[in-house]
Amino acid sequence: MNVRSQRGFTLIEVLLVMSLALVILGGTLTSFTNFNRKQKQSQILNDSAQVARNGMDTAARQLRNLANQDPSQQTTTIALAQPYDLVFQTSDPSRKWVRYCLDTTGAGGAPASGTRGRLWESETATAAAPNGSQLAACPGTGWVSRRVVADRVTNRNGRSLPVFSYSCAASAAATCPSTTADYPRITNINTQLYVDPNPGRAPAELRVVSGIYLRNQNEKPVPAFTSSPVAGSPRTVILNASSSTDPEGRTLAYDWFLGNGAISLTPEEACATEIKQKANGTSLIYLGQGVTYRYTVPAGVGSPMNIQLVVRDPGCLYDTKVQAVTIP
Repeated sequence: MNVRSQRGFTLIEVLLVMSLALVILGGTLTSFTNFNRKQKQSQILNDSAQVARNGMDTAARQLRNLANQDPSQQTTTIALAQPYDLVFQTSDPSRKWVRYCLDTTGAGGAPASGTRGRLWESETATAAAPNGSQLAACPGTGWVSRRVVADRVTNRNGRSLPVFSYSCAASAAATCPSTTADYPRITNINTQLYVDPNPGRAPAELRVVSGIYLRNQNEKPVPAFTSSPVAGSPRTVILNASSSTDPEGRTLAYDWFLGNGAISLTPEEACATEIKQKANGTSLIYLGQGVTYRYTVPAGVGSPMNIQLVVRDPGCLYDTKVQAVTIP
């Protein structure tokens, strides 16, 4: 019998193996703990980003269904368009108003700061425009309902990254929207939210973005026309309104009148097939319709004569242009 083969481990060998095992187990547990902590932080970040994304999706749906402008009032359906504050009217049956604003001061009664901004969504129940208290410091008071749609927003954490940015019609000035008068010219709104439950620590913040085209925005058309004589046809001119434009690029209706009397149309009249009845009982004479119109001036009409063009768009908005035309 081989006596040496019956020997076990010495105490030193056992202690050495146990020490190595403890080191390996400790390292494994540390790695697992770090992995688990980072996974939990990533999950919290993703959850916060998803909540913010859901809020932006809701805002996008509401903006795509922005209320149609009321032609009778010529008022905008956007009441406020600021980098961190947006108020607009929706086209749902109640035509309610909605406000989205970023609170970093705790005005809403909840903890808030640059590192924990909260995006509020507030709503009215009717079409009545928001009052001063509703438009006060975010989120305002007097709203029928309000809720936080995104938490842990860091757009203003030592920086100024707008939540909302705006683009206007191509014909607008580069500074649009610089005043409330520019609000009807806004055609696109881009949104961005930076979300970070642990600012300054990994994992890095997430950015939630969205772009919305405001399909219900409408500006009145811009009338313009030229006149040219017809060769071989005395006292005949071609009136051409092809230089008229519409900010939204919609198809326009053109009506021609002789005279410079003021024309005022109701929304129903502006959307009617014909408006020649507007000349009844006035000094105006209705000539006809069309982007171009051939007109033979009756004898006795002096030169120049006043021609009035009325241009109407499908949204029941219109404008007029009076121009002196020389009779050939």
